[in-house]
Amino acid sequence: MTDAGCPRPSRRAFLASGLALGALAGCAKSPPPGLPPGRITGENVALGHRLRDGGPLPAGPTRRAGVVIVGAGVAGLTAAWRLRDAGVAVELLELGDTPGGTARGGLGLNGPYPLGAHYLPVPNPESAVTRRFLEVIGLLQSHGGALRAEERHLVFDPEDRLFHRGRWDDGLYLRAGAGSADLADLKRFEGETARLRAARGADGRLAFALPTELSSRDPAYVRLDGLTMSAWLRAEGYRSERLRWAIDYACRDDYGAGVDQVSAWAGLHYFAGRRGLETPETLGTHYFTWPEGNAWLVARLLELAGRPPLTTTALVASIEQGPRPILGVLAGGGFERLDCDAVILATPSYVTGRLLGRRPFAVQAPWLVVNLALHKEPLGATDAWNNVAVDSTSVGYVDATHQRLAAAGPPHWTWYEPLPAAERAWLLQADYETLVSRALTDLRRMHPDIDACVARADVWRWGHGTVIPAPGTQFGEERRAFQSGLSPRVALAHTDLGGLPFFEEAQHQGVLAAERVCDALGVQLGSRWG
Repeated sequence: MTDAGCPRPSRRAFLASGLALGALAGCAKSPPPGLPPGRITGENVALGHRLRDGGPLPAGPTRRAGVVIVGAGVAGLTAAWRLRDAGVAVELLELGDTPGGTARGGLGLNGPYPLGAHYLPVPNPESAVTRRFLEVIGLLQSHGGALRAEERHLVFDPEDRLFHRGRWDDGLYLRAGAGSADLADLKRFEGETARLRAARGADGRLAFALPTELSSRDPAYVRLDGLTMSAWLRAEGYRSERLRWAIDYACRDDYGAGVDQVSAWAGLHYFAGRRGLETPETLGTHYFTWPEGNAWLVARLLELAGRPPLTTTALVASIEQGPRPILGVLAGGGFERLDCDAVILATPSYVTGRLLGRRPFAVQAPWLVVNLALHKEPLGATDAWNNVAVDSTSVGYVDATHQRLAAAGPPHWTWYEPLPAAERAWLLQADYETLVSRALTDLRRMHPDIDACVARADVWRWGHGTVIPAPGTQFGEERRAFQSGLSPRVALAHTDLGGLPFFEEAQHQGVLAAERVCDALGVQLGSRWG
């Protein structure tokens, strides 16, 4: 999402300090009077927990179905697009009330806004599915044999700013007050990640690729999955706290957990795994964004998939594998069994694990998102897109109205905080006052008059937001075993399966699942998209 002087960090993330988290939670216990109107929403926890809690299923009719995709997030919708291109009709089942998964958006007083993922980097050359997608919808265009990004969809300047000790600075690396040792560590880290960005293993593969399955299996890189990013920094002799903060921010930003939790492989992938266009063809940033975040991309995917039949607020409570898989579905107040030609489970690993009786190979980070419709700009506000505070337990906010091309109006801010997995129950049980106060308490350090500027505040809770790539996730046996032993007409598709929570990974997994289903059904494919 941003540029810190090191390769740019992106989405929001969490300063992993238990003390700081406790302090902020404590402040939220006594909310100030006069909170703005709003509501608290999120995933359909009550329905989803029926799968978690188990129990007997009711009786119901059985109907024949074609190809059924469970989950209408990016992976599921990409699978639907691929199958439509192959001439295969599908129907979609979605637990939420709208499609999109963690790429959903909302509409408020000041226009559209994101509820989760809110940007997409220009994809790498090897991210074939996402490049195809962006070319089809016109965001990447060929000019003289080279690809060029559609600039009006790229992040406008100014992009990022960082708040520290009462002042704002550009970028996301804290240069103010940096000493020679800090700058030397920064330069060395930038040089190392630049080298790794182009490095290949003894097997000829890129050290860090996206989708992740294309990455090198050279032991020199595989070993990085066995230690934390924090341990790697210590082993490599990096001592600068400023550099550590920037890297920790980057990890929290994409993975929902910091350098003490994510693997060195995942941490370095953040900085070395993105290559974008790698040409001067694109002016400015290499990040696409929209007021509604990646919900804009979801709308395009729905169009490409032909808007197939979609049942929302639908819980798949069971699956029987066999020559024809059978789903048990709770929807619309009733229960039915679907006797399917094939099934794609485009569900996160913790859901897929419960359906298949398998232990999840990773943990998801919970996220708290608060959308603030403002009626005027607070003190300290500028027209920057991404706004982060060094001394905060949150990860700041983005201005959802930053990309607005029409006449200026009041801004809308989307504030993010990923939480430790241990805070999931607290997040799902906390009330509106507690969660809004948490955001406003944090924002007051940057904007002391924020309370007087908010017209409405809406809370969204992600109980399971992003997969955390802890040591062993990428090259350990658990992730691969999780995906094995399926009947031919059952396929899995989700970003979790690649070990990193990226849009490109979700699309790749969606296409793999769709093409597996085509093979099982005997559908001839002119070419493979992967």
